Amino acid sequence: MKFTTLQTVLFWLVVTAVVAGCGKQNNAMFGGDQGPPRVVITPVMKETLPFQRRFPGETRSLKDITLVAPVAGFLDAQPAPDGSMVKANAALYRIRRARYQADLTHAEGTLTAAKAQLANTEVSLARQEELWKKRNTSEADLLNARAQRDNTAGKVTEAEADRDVARINLTDTDINAPFAGQLGVSTVSLGTWLNVGQAIGTLVQIDPIRVRFELPERLYLAHFTDQDKIGRVVVRLSLSDGEPFDQTGRIEFFDNRVDPAAGSIAAYAILPNPANRLRPGMYVQVLLQREFGIPSLLIPQSALLSDQLGQYVYSVDGDGKAQRRNVTLGDPVDSRIVVLDGLAAGDQVVAEGLQRLRPGVAVEVVAGAAAEPQPQPQAARPAAPPPAAHPDQAADGRKD
Repeated sequence: MKFTTLQTVLFWLVVTAVVAGCGKQNNAMFGGDQGPPRVVITPVMKETLPFQRRFPGETRSLKDITLVAPVAGFLDAQPAPDGSMVKANAALYRIRRARYQADLTHAEGTLTAAKAQLANTEVSLARQEELWKKRNTSEADLLNARAQRDNTAGKVTEAEADRDVARINLTDTDINAPFAGQLGVSTVSLGTWLNVGQAIGTLVQIDPIRVRFELPERLYLAHFTDQDKIGRVVVRLSLSDGEPFDQTGRIEFFDNRVDPAAGSIAAYAILPNPANRLRPGMYVQVLLQREFGIPSLLIPQSALLSDQLGQYVYSVDGDGKAQRRNVTLGDPVDSRIVVLDGLAAGDQVVAEGLQRLRPGVAVEVVAGAAAEPQPQPQAARPAAPPPAAHPDQAADGRKD
């Protein structure tokens, strides 16, 4: 099939128009000249937020001791049964007393005899001193009388010490509670011979009770370095069954070092436990609530971006250009997040339309509904219908 000159000219005009149209379409598709990016901005808000944090914790006793036999002997009695709640100075165990009572009686008799001997030597010394004044005795006799007095005085001192030891041993046959708490299971039975230092049982203080938990180093530096503010933090507990504990407490102290591996510091709180509901070793949820609010800067989480350099947002300066602002973040609050550093109250940050932003790019600030839409995946776009065939052409584009 041969083309005339006119048909050839018309053919190339059509081809040129089609190519030009495709170029315009591709230019629009791949981000050509679309004008400045359209963005929605929002101010950085300054609000006073309540302080409330949760941490896993473990209950511990303030005092937990092993009761041992201070003297040797047979275990003679146990006035407090295993597991009983006892008051301070309550009798817990008793070691047979007879031999220690006899030792005390013997020590007291020895002391009495020593004191009598000391009295005699003091009389003799006084007589020798009077004779020496009149030069009716020798110096040797005077010195001997003084030595006997001093020797006897030393024996009195020794006898007094023996008496005190015997009295202490007799007192130690009664093992009493040094503090109020719960007596544990005894490790020996009545009638058992006990050696000095042998374990008998345990005593644990239940009320009040201590709770140990850990909080991040960053949180500690931000909120807990001021001792006055620490004292105004209320500690509440939730038990493992989800029920809240009915008593509140305060932070007692923080540990004297930070765990470098975990980046956290241990904290200790103390709470009343009058009903003895809590026992050492229980896992609890610790809720910290501050009595006063914390001034905080907040931005929408939708404004947040991140890369290898860290987290950042875009703000709009006075010239209407986007500027990168690196930020340090705190805790999320619903759909917003606390900014610790990098922004100031009233700064304008981009909340929508972030996809085409670069530092220094001029932007067009619009209302929220007019923000530049996020790009859709190619598969989600409907395919364009094929162009209609020319009346004089077949489907393959050739002319009949």
